[in-house]
Order: sequence, then C-alpha cells, then structure tokens
Amino acid sequence: MHKRIQSILASTLVAFAMMLPATQPARTSFADELSYDPSHQALDQEQDAVGDAEDLEIELGDIPTESEAESETAEDEETLLEEVPATEDSVTVQSSDDEEQQGLEVMEVQDSVDVVNANSDDDMEVVVQETPEQDVEPSAGLQGRARTYGSTLGAWSSADTTSITLGNGKDPISQFALRPVLTGLTGNVRYRACVSNKGWLAWTTGPKTAGTSSQKIEAVRLELTGNITQDYDLYYRVKIKGKGWQGWTKNGKLAGSMRLGRAIVALEVRLVMHGDQAPELGEAFLESGLTAQGYVQNVGLQKQKTGFSVTIGTSGKSLRLEAFCLNRPANEDISGSIVYRARVQGEGWQKQKKNGALAGTKDKGRRIEAVRISLTGDLAAKYDIWYRLHVEGIGWMGWASNGASAGTQGLGLRTETMQVALVQKGGTHPASDNDATSTTFFSSTNVKYGSLVAGSWQGYKNSGKTSGTTGKSQTIAAVRMRGSVAYRIKPVGKGWTSWQKNDTQAGTAATKVEALKVKLTGEYAKYCDVWYRVHVSGIGWLSWTKNGKVAGSNGAGLTAEAYQIRITKKGANAPGSTKLPYAIKVSGDKDLDTILNTIYRTTGRSGKKSLKKAYDYVAGSRFTYFKQNLWPKGKWKTWSKSYAKEFWKNKGGNCYRYTSLMCWLALGMGYDASIYCGQVPAAAGGLAAHGWVEIRSGGTVYVVDPDLQQNIPSRNFFWQTYSGAPLAYYTPQGVELT
Repeated sequence: MHKRIQSILASTLVAFAMMLPATQPARTSFADELSYDPSHQALDQEQDAVGDAEDLEIELGDIPTESEAESETAEDEETLLEEVPATEDSVTVQSSDDEEQQGLEVMEVQDSVDVVNANSDDDMEVVVQETPEQDVEPSAGLQGRARTYGSTLGAWSSADTTSITLGNGKDPISQFALRPVLTGLTGNVRYRACVSNKGWLAWTTGPKTAGTSSQKIEAVRLELTGNITQDYDLYYRVKIKGKGWQGWTKNGKLAGSMRLGRAIVALEVRLVMHGDQAPELGEAFLESGLTAQGYVQNVGLQKQKTGFSVTIGTSGKSLRLEAFCLNRPANEDISGSIVYRARVQGEGWQKQKKNGALAGTKDKGRRIEAVRISLTGDLAAKYDIWYRLHVEGIGWMGWASNGASAGTQGLGLRTETMQVALVQKGGTHPASDNDATSTTFFSSTNVKYGSLVAGSWQGYKNSGKTSGTTGKSQTIAAVRMRGSVAYRIKPVGKGWTSWQKNDTQAGTAATKVEALKVKLTGEYAKYCDVWYRVHVSGIGWLSWTKNGKVAGSNGAGLTAEAYQIRITKKGANAPGSTKLPYAIKVSGDKDLDTILNTIYRTTGRSGKKSLKKAYDYVAGSRFTYFKQNLWPKGKWKTWSKSYAKEFWKNKGGNCYRYTSLMCWLALGMGYDASIYCGQVPAAAGGLAAHGWVEIRSGGTVYVVDPDLQQNIPSRNFFWQTYSGAPLAYYTPQGVELT
C-alpha cells in the first residue's frame, strides 16, 4: 500500500476518533477479531472500540505527517506493506485515558511485521521488535508452509500454536518453509533438505523455502538460532512414504532417510519450552544400510546396490570379481567409516580403502582372492559387519566379520561373488544355509611346521619354505606342525609312528627321521591338497608327493635332512617333479641304493616309460665305454654291485659295468631282471664276450643292452626278443639263443 494512502487513512481515522464522546465507555479486545498474521503479536491491553474500525484491519508502521507524506519519492511509492488478507480490513488502535493527550493517539504496531510478496516464493526475513512501553511475557509460536511434489507452495499455517504439521501424509513434499512468531525473544529457525538425486542442499533460515520444486525431499535437519535457544527446543519428526511416522528428534539431528528413494510425505514440528513435557525421542532416521558396487570381468562396473545385506559380482558365470567399493550408511549423525582391503592376484594385500574408494583393479584382468572389512567410530559401536565370498571350486564360504580375512590366499582361486551385511551389535550373521564351508579363509600358509635338528627346535616355516638344513649332513630328529594337518614319521630301522596333530611332537631327540607323511584335516582336506618333499642324505631333494603318501627314504636307510610343505587348491598341479617322492631299498648296499635313487629322481620308477628313460640315461653320453676285466667271476648279484658303483664313479666302463647298473635300475622298478654273460659277433669277425640284461615279462624274455646301444646308436637294443634283436646273441659255448 502506498505510504501516501497510509497517511490519508491514518489522518481520517484520527479525525473520526476525535468526533466520538471523550467518555466513550465501551472497551473491546480486538485480538479475537483480527485475522491472524504472523507478524503481529497479541496486544496485552484491551483496545478501545472505535466506530466502524471493528470491520477494518490494516497493518500500521510509522505514520508520517501530512508534510512527510507529500514529500514521498517515486522510489517510496514502490515500497510494499505486507499483503493484507482479502477477507476483511480493520484498523488496530488504542485509546488513552491520559488527560494531556489531545484526541485519540494511534499506537505504533511494529512488534513483528512480515513483508511477503504474494507473487513470489522468496520470502523476506522476519522482523521482530519489542514495544518498549509494554511489559510482555516472552512467547514463541510457529508458522509453516509446504509444496507437495507437482503442486504449488501452500499458504502459511496459523501462528496460534507451537505445533504444526506440513504435508498431507500421502504426497511427497518437495519444498517447505518455517518461521517463528516471537514475543520478547529474538532468533530464528534454520533448516536444510536432502533431496532425491541431489543430496543435501545448503542451510536456509525462515521464512525462506528449502528444497526444490522438482525433487522430492528425503531427509531434513531443523534447529533454532539466537536467544530463543535459551528457552526452547525444536522437536520434529517425519512421515516416510511406505514406512509411516518415524521417531522424534530435536535440535538439528537427522530425520528421514537417504539412498532408499523414499520421500517425506509429512513433517511435524513442535516448539517446546524448557521444562515442559516433550515428545519422547526415537529412531528418527530410517537407516539405509550400506552401498556396494562391483567391477566384474567382461561386465565392467555393476549398478550400485543399497541395503543392510548387499551382494555384488555374478553367480554361475565363472567370472572373476576384479574390484569393488563400499560406502557407509548415509547417517551423518553417526561417526565412523567402513574400511576395507582386497587381496589381488599378483599384488597381495592392497592398502586400506574407505567410504566408496575402489579396492582391487580395473582393466588389468586380475582376480580378487580375499577381503577384509571393518567399521570405525560410532558405526563400530552400533553395528557388526559380516561378509563372505563365493569362490571358484569351493562355492559360498563361511561368514567372517569385523576385519577378519575372507576368501583364499595362495591357492590361485578367483572370487566370483561377495555378500556384505550390517548387523546390530552382537547379532548373528545372515542365513548361511547355502554355505559350502564353515571355513572363512583358506590359505596356503595354514600349515606351519618345525624341526628338531642338532638338539634345537627351529622356528616354524610355511608355504614351501625349508625346515631343517641342507649341505650340513644334519638329520631331523623330530617334527611338529600346526594348522589343519596331521602327520607321522618313520625313523630309520623302525616302523611308522601314529598320526599326530595340533603341534604334538613326532619323534625324539634320539630319533633319525627317514620319511614322513602329511595329510590335511577338516574342510581343508575337501577343498585343498597338501604337497611335500624331503631332502635325504646322499641324494638331495626328492620329488613332491601329496595327501598322506610317503616322502623321504622308505627303508633305504637314508636320513631326512630337510622338508617343505605347500597347500594348493584341490586338483592343482604339483609344485614340481613327482617322479621320485621317496627313495627305496633295492640292492641292500646303501651306496648303490643311493646311486639308483639318484637316477630315479630323473627317470622315475613307474612303468615302461621310466624303464626306457633309465635305459637312455645309462646308454647316453654321460658314460663312456672302455675295456676292463673281461670275464667276471661268480654270481652276477655278487659282482654286479661293485661293477655298478665303479661305473657310476668312473663315469664309464665295459659292457658288464653298463649291464650291472641297468639291471639294478630295472630291479628297483619291479621288473624280473638278471644279467646274462654270453657272446655276440665281433667287428673283426668271430664272437666276442659280452654281457646284457634279460627281462622276463608275460612269459617272454626281452633283451635290454645299453652298451651296444651306445656303440651302434642307429639300431634299437631296448626291449627286443632274441629273434628280433639287431644282432645274434650266443651262449658261451657258441650256441645261438632262441
């Protein structure tokens, strides 16, 4: 309203009042007749009735004189009073009994004038002034208004209450505004909104709007400012679509939900004076749980998942999980982080990540093998975090929690799926009916082993490391092991001990260990293999064997000096050669048996292929032919042992030395073999003395002749019948053998 018009109305009202009798007795309170406006404070004194002024209501500021009104500029003409309600106009005046007052004095009413542009959603700040002449009781009220999604901003609510409810309880709220109605107090209310697809907007103060016209509000914070906080608290709660009313909270705390896509459909706010009965506080915020996202082979980044139990990765597709990220619940009133680490193929354990950072690798083709996840701060006090992995060749593994390792290590197995769950502190993990294992973590370092050598226990070793000594000729006296494993030993000259486990000692200080057996226990036995090998005296490292088989010297009298153990996934290839896991007694001569087992380490000793490798070994270039004593004397099993050892030591010899070593190698492989001394055609003519090996198999006698093989490499002298041999073989009397 133009100030000039205001001045004219005020002058007219004064003149009209002066026409009334000075002793007008009627007094009427206008508080009930005024249309309530938030900028007005109720007058404490009764008001004089002034003619028809009961039907007219306007808001008055400072009333200028006529001369002041005439001097108003064009700029003044654009200044607006607060919008006057369209239903009725009235003027608030106050009469005075002061005899010195000439006429009716119009009192300034400026306790709280709120200037509102009815055509705009942007409101100017509340102005609060106290009337110095009046002694008023401090009080406070609230006004509010809201916009439901897809609608317009509603009108301000009434201000005759300390409790208001915004929204209709059905439609999502997209904007809201609050403002206090204060008497004898100063301050304001400030608030902020978290809207869908955007997150938290900036703080704003009453009576400005919070939120946007195009997004739904999911969470709010409200609080008082100024000296009103000395007398009042601000309580509030929200109604969430599909979930109903949440608990009360107060003074800036979080109410609503985040990351759940659930809008607020109603907001209830109360001003409560200190000491008055207040609503009981409850769970005001609907927890979102955590969020998770996986990065999968051939798939890339998966969609984000939110909840108290989330699963990422793939199932039944044999695709590796290569990276993931986790984020904490969207509750700013709870401190703390979710922290996690990944064990990655070829890298081992990566550095710790937290709150949405990526763990693992992208575009490198590397599998995640294990994880560790934990909570910090208030999160750790309120929740436990549980997690499990679905692993190649195993399936779902057991649940781990609060920083423990889950998955596998050193087994070369890919993680395909990961499930993570937030559980109230002290609660149990989610259902595990489909668990393949109760074990949470399979590791190649599960088995730890130690040895008693030269009267002292060595420290524990694992994952292929050597326990014992090499190159020192020191024999292991006893062993002990930890982990999911059982073990037994064979002392020299004695039988096998009983199976031991749980770090129990096998052997004594006086024992000389010759061989050992190792096997896994529990679920490790189902999903893993244990490989081991022994370093024996005179030979060195023998080949690998697994799962309870013999390793070392099985009756050959060779002592164990060291051993190694490795855990692999079930069915994995051996860590190395498996041709000779244990040495055997063949001739009874310790030195010769050492030579034979040394060769078996290269050739193996199982089947005809191993026999052929042994034949090629003896007939090969590592040995050289030279003449020695012509005719051996006595039984071949007597002289052949020394001949074989001479042949090994001298790296060559005559046909009887070749034959001696070859025959004992065949015997050690289980063949029915013997040495035959006869004659063969000589290069210069006639017959020459010669020795060869005969092997009887399936009713047939076969010739095996490594000496002639070296001398005539173009012909085959291995596994030939006498009738099919490249040369004729004769008895000493010159009769041809058939």
